[in-house]
Parts: sequence; structure tokens; C-alpha cells
Amino acid sequence: MIIAAHAGTGKSTLAAMYPDRMVDFVAMPYKYYLDELEEPAQGDAEAGKNKANPNLNMRIEWPYNYVEAIKEALAGEKTLLIPAAFDVLRLLRKDNIPYTLCYPQRDAKEVYRKRYLDRGNTEDFLEIFIGGWERFLDYLEQDTYGQHIVMQPHEFLSDVITCDKGCAVYTMDERLKELKQKTLNSIKNGFCIEINKLTELWKNFIIARKI
Repeated sequence: MIIAAHAGTGKSTLAAMYPDRMVDFVAMPYKYYLDELEEPAQGDAEAGKNKANPNLNMRIEWPYNYVEAIKEALAGEKTLLIPAAFDVLRLLRKDNIPYTLCYPQRDAKEVYRKRYLDRGNTEDFLEIFIGGWERFLDYLEQDTYGQHIVMQPHEFLSDVITCDKGCAVYTMDERLKELKQKTLNSIKNGFCIEINKLTELWKNFIIARKI
């Protein structure tokens, strides 16, 4: 299973929550020539610390090398969390490899700007992901191949994906259905509590009358 998620949605955090079932399949070592002494292991959140660094040189084999690595990793049992990179998604579609897109609502722009700043991303990074916010979402929304999970501003991947009993992604309809059921249960439970209270009061009234 492949989850292609927008920057700042919480790929590293989710992978850390389920290390036996998920891996943050970092693209940086495949996309750029990195210092071997500093190149982190796959799944290490530090692998993305130099994202959007203009001084990095892109590998000529990108993105084909990354997609080949994804194919090999799919032979395992772990769910892969990858960036929603246009060129990577294009190759996955070409090879008929399914994926689920996770990206924020358009009105979450300022929330994500704060997330990026809080986690220490550079101005170059913000120029790409905040400056190109509409362009990124235009592309993702127009993708007719993958399944779509549109996240609310306050949500992270851990809010829409669970791996407690096998990894599952909750669509918006499923989340709305679950929320509706929870609301109905709350109303029902509250109603039952009030009925129980009235019943108890009535019993006490009858007992008092008999006495």
C-alpha cells in the first residue's frame, strides 16, 4: 500500500507510531547527491532536513530510481509513506501501481505555513510549498487515478489512517459516517441516562407514596 502525502501532513510521525507496519520512504537520498557521511537511513525523519536546499545537486536518475526502490519495497508487508511528488505519481500511474493521496484543504494554507516554520523549514522551502500552494493542490485535486483523502486544517495523517488492525485509510464519507454515528450514540446515551434518572425519581416517588 502506498500513501502519497503532501508535505507537513505527518508522514514521519505516523511511521514512528507504527514502525512494524509503516515506513516513511524518504525521497531525498534518491533525488539528490548527499554527503555519504551525513546521508540518513531510510525512514529517518532527518533525511528531509535539507528539502528545497538550492545548493543540492539532483541525481540524473531521479525519479526512476526512487520508483524502482518503491517497487522493491512493496514486496514487503509495510505501507509506504511517500511525498506526493508529481513526477513520482506520474510513473506510478504509468506502471499501474495504486496509491492514495492525502493532502489538505485549500483553506489550510496558513496552518501549514506555521507547521513548516515550527519544524524549522527554510524560506526556500516555504517559497516552494507555500508560494506554490495553489499549484500543488490543483495538481492533486485533478488526479483521477488515486484515491483522495482531503484533510481538514487541524488533521494529521494519524487522524485519517489507522494501523491497529491492519492499515486502513478513512475517506471523508467514512469519517462523516463515523462522526454521525458517534453523535447519534452520544444523543442516544444521553437520552437513556435522562430516562434512567426519571425512572429512578418515579420509583422513589412511588416508594414515598407507599410509606
